[in-house]
Amino acid sequence: MAESSTVRVLLHPLHIPGTAEALARIDGIELLTPADEEAVRQTSAPVIVTYRWEPEYLTDTLRWVQATSAGVDQFPLEELAAAGVVLTSARGVNAPAVAEHAFALLLALTRGVGVSIRRAISSPMAPSPTTAIVFPPISSPRRGRHSPARRAVSWGM
Repeated sequence: MAESSTVRVLLHPLHIPGTAEALARIDGIELLTPADEEAVRQTSAPVIVTYRWEPEYLTDTLRWVQATSAGVDQFPLEELAAAGVVLTSARGVNAPAVAEHAFALLLALTRGVGVSIRRAISSPMAPSPTTAIVFPPISSPRRGRHSPARRAVSWGM
């Protein structure tokens, strides 16, 4: 029978709620949850889950940085690559919600939702005219899997 191995994963203390619980449910992980920034600097693990970076995080044992943010500008990309450290991020994780929000705003604008709400507050019985706005066809619907352009095609735009 093969020996099971565990991977030490350091979770930065500033993280969104539920992250520690989600990581703790994964088999094969020894989750390290330092209490503060100083404890992070003093703890070594092959994996760190964080949104921020300090030079002291780059240790000989570090192999993988999981950024909890979409952007990675705060990470020293060249240094990580030179040290053989893989950097992954949360890029695209919110793409469906962002595309849907863009459509919600577009529909709210074209249907006069803001005007209607303001009129309903000041004069509850006043009618609120809406204006149909005709948009030109959206080109390049294949920009991204969850792009507003792809959704526009399904709406006949």
